[in-house]
Amino acid sequence: MHTGMAPGPSLQAIDAQELYQTLVAATSQDPQAIRQSGDRLKELLGHFGAFDALQSIAAERSVPLPVRQQAIIQFKNTALNSWRNRRLQNEEHKAAVRARCLGFIEEPDQTIADCNQVIVARIARNDFPQHWPDLTTSLLSIIDTNLQQRYSSQSEDPLCTLRLQRSLQLLGGVVREFAAYKMLTGVKTMAALVDQLHGVLYGYYATISSTFTSVDGSSTKSFHDVALAHQVYKIVARIAVWLWQRSDKTGMEAFQAKQEWFYLFFTSSASQVRALLQLRMQIISTGAPENPQSRAFIEVLTKHIRHIGKFFRHLSRLSQTRFVELPGCAELVIFYWEHVVSATSAPADTVADSPFVLYPVRILVQGMVLFKENLGQWTVTKKNGTPNANTLSQTFVQEAIQVLIVRLLPLKGADLQAWTADPEEWVTNEEKESDQWEYEVRACAERLLMHICNRFSEFVVPLLQSMFNELAGQQATDLSTILQKEAMYCAIGRCAHHLQDFIPFEQWTSQTLVAEAQSTNADYPIIKRRIAWLIGKWTQVAKNPNVPVCWQTLVHLLSNRGPGTDTVVRLTAGMALRECVDTTNFDMNAFEQYLPLTVVELMRLIIETDTLENKRRVSESLNVVIVIAGERIIPLVDTIAQPLPEIWTDAGDEILLKATLLHTVAGLVNATKGASPKLSHIIVPMIRNALQKKMELDEDGLALWKAALQNCPDNESVQIYLDLVPEALAMLEDNLDVLCQVNDIVEAYILLAGTQILQVCGLQLFQAYVKPFKMVAITAQRKDLLLSIHTIVATTPSSLWGEVLHTSGLFAYLVNALLDSEIVSYVLAEHVYIFSRIALVDTSMFLQLMTHTAPKLSMPEAKLWDRLLDAWWDKFDAMAEPRHRKLCAMGIASLVGSGKQEVLERLKSDWFNMWLDVFGEIKESLVSPGVDLDEESHLKRNWEVEDPPHEIYRTAEEGSPEYARRKLLWDNDPVRTVKLSLFVGQKLREAEMIYGSDTFRAQFLATADSTVLAQIEKEVTA
Repeated sequence: MHTGMAPGPSLQAIDAQELYQTLVAATSQDPQAIRQSGDRLKELLGHFGAFDALQSIAAERSVPLPVRQQAIIQFKNTALNSWRNRRLQNEEHKAAVRARCLGFIEEPDQTIADCNQVIVARIARNDFPQHWPDLTTSLLSIIDTNLQQRYSSQSEDPLCTLRLQRSLQLLGGVVREFAAYKMLTGVKTMAALVDQLHGVLYGYYATISSTFTSVDGSSTKSFHDVALAHQVYKIVARIAVWLWQRSDKTGMEAFQAKQEWFYLFFTSSASQVRALLQLRMQIISTGAPENPQSRAFIEVLTKHIRHIGKFFRHLSRLSQTRFVELPGCAELVIFYWEHVVSATSAPADTVADSPFVLYPVRILVQGMVLFKENLGQWTVTKKNGTPNANTLSQTFVQEAIQVLIVRLLPLKGADLQAWTADPEEWVTNEEKESDQWEYEVRACAERLLMHICNRFSEFVVPLLQSMFNELAGQQATDLSTILQKEAMYCAIGRCAHHLQDFIPFEQWTSQTLVAEAQSTNADYPIIKRRIAWLIGKWTQVAKNPNVPVCWQTLVHLLSNRGPGTDTVVRLTAGMALRECVDTTNFDMNAFEQYLPLTVVELMRLIIETDTLENKRRVSESLNVVIVIAGERIIPLVDTIAQPLPEIWTDAGDEILLKATLLHTVAGLVNATKGASPKLSHIIVPMIRNALQKKMELDEDGLALWKAALQNCPDNESVQIYLDLVPEALAMLEDNLDVLCQVNDIVEAYILLAGTQILQVCGLQLFQAYVKPFKMVAITAQRKDLLLSIHTIVATTPSSLWGEVLHTSGLFAYLVNALLDSEIVSYVLAEHVYIFSRIALVDTSMFLQLMTHTAPKLSMPEAKLWDRLLDAWWDKFDAMAEPRHRKLCAMGIASLVGSGKQEVLERLKSDWFNMWLDVFGEIKESLVSPGVDLDEESHLKRNWEVEDPPHEIYRTAEEGSPEYARRKLLWDNDPVRTVKLSLFVGQKLREAEMIYGSDTFRAQFLATADSTVLAQIEKEVTA
């Protein structure tokens, strides 16, 4: 098996015998040998020529089958990703591999053949047609030769059949690969394939399918005829779909060139599906297939029929408008619908999700979906008549509605058996928001009903109203009437939006639904479950959602555990409550009398429910109730909180349920504003457990964490949460995906217990800020971080943050970013606000920070001051809000008061101009206490004409403790309580005292513009 080819310049050539022995060991029963061979195999596959050797082993029939399978699987998994790697193989290797691929045409093992299909398709993607020009012609030659041999003989040659199967499999793989290609080169290759294949393959299909008129379901030959036809059809259908996809402006020319052929293929497919469905029904009608060969024949025939339907669906999904214009399309769609109608009159056991019954569900649903998708292209006329390409008759539409409600919507025996066998699983399947309606007749019928009602409501609504009037008031006692009523209620709920003005729902509920909800009839859970569902759907669209009799009925269905009800009813009622409560104009005041029982029963249902999925759904209903109830939930908090730890533990690794429970607790915290001590003791374990799940529960765990801190009433209560601070800092530093949420949490900690946190971990806190600053590029995230640092400086003693602000490197980073960064100006202005706040809070600390930062930035202190003050003055123009401009001016005034020479040298120019600008903008005055005044300072702020900006309260909800903390910070901010002119005047006097009056004026004011100086003196002495 040695290739005899020279290795690349730096790789060892493969030892084919060692490779073979390694594969033998890998397929042995010895665990140790398997482990050792796995490691060695990885090494060997990096040797030159290994891929050629692997395929050679796979192609050798004398080699044990497990070894051959392992060889080709390894080739598929490794060689294809390195096909262009010249260090691992040369062109001779690749040519040998390509030639050997077609040697598998007679391969009996399906696993090897399937791998070879993938290999051929992927190599073709790289090498066809340039390096493998004869690929498709070789395959067509094999197919043509063996088709002639097969259909010129009355007997079947198994080898001939196998060659056809394998060659069609390979050709199909190649076409599928290029049909999915989006790049121009691949599109051109696919176009060439279409030119080469479309006619000849259609001819092959015609040849093979011509034998269907004389099929014998019990013969191997008939089975293979259908199977081969199916293989050919899949390729032709893929070609047709590719042409259809390109029949827009960019590919119109290519489509038009093949348009006649495309129409021929479509119409012949439409005729074929009719003929094959009729053939299938004839065969099935003679009796269910018993022997394996007959069952295999029926299975492949059904599969082929479904694939033809899949072809129609694919065309329809790509363009419904053009689909209905295809010749014979309307007749095809109506044929499918009539097939569905026929199934509704057949015995129940002839309809199932099985290929062996008269009416397989998958085929019926295909027809219903095709009918649904193309209804929008028809109009309805009140005249009766046969539907055509443009119109449906009113009678046809109304009869379709009756078929849906009377025959397709009612629950079947299998549904009721599934309900009884596993009620919770039944509810889960019913409530799934998925594509199950494309696979189940009843679910599909519901969607089709809604679609017809939406499209032709003027014809459907009167019929539904008439059917409602006829059935709704009747007392249902036998099972068939109960099932029909349930179907009617389903139709009303699905079409509630169109029926709300035609059905007196409140009256109907009072007169009929209340009594039905209280019935003890053993079959009435069927009705009760639908009543609960119906109330939820109706309330969602009702103009007046506040109907006490509906709430009363729903709460009864939720709480009743007597005869005539069951788990399905209670679960459905629990989920419907969410829809009732979560509506526009819902009145919680009117619902409040039902709130205690609702909460108690929802919690009881969560505990009693076995499946985690249903626990989650009921929990979601509870969450909505909690949020909308607000503070009314406070008396019920302990009822909810007590069982939560056990529910949380039982949830195990069910992430969705745990996420919902985190929302439950967060909702309680927000609603009660942290008033319940019992909640505090369950929050921390839940948060810890959520964080252990890494990214799966981060968002939800952080939401609870933030809610707990924001609603923590005082800094004594925060003690229980302090153990989580290290986790917060670690996430702030390393988890950019949730940076903003974690930053909110850190800021909430600072507002609650900033002094305590800085005492314990001040350095770690500031270090945690440095890394994300260097990594994030999103301006909103940077601004959030800067606002939090501003909060730290504004709320905690400088003795706690001054030194660590330096040693952490954060201050140096902020200064350097301001001096040299390409960040947008409004974000860099936030740096200036922080510096202004530091100077305002502790000017001496700011001076120290500058002194110690200069060496870190490798520049003299004087130069650092010069550059920083340049930036400070430059960013002043980027500040739009008066409070920011005032803060900036106060910061500079504080530095002026320090007597720092580098600052005072700019006094007569930059700072006088800055102050005069702000004096003119803000117009402040001190007056006696009165309306619109700050009661502490008596400062009238003419510049403050709106509510506090969003960044003041951030995500804190009004009424929460954090909101109060932020308001206190806002109310006591010197920017809002101190008159700027008086502050500037005080700082000028402090500077003057440092130098002495004469020296100060001579050194810093002598050359000042006299007019400007006079204006400043007037302002600061007013």
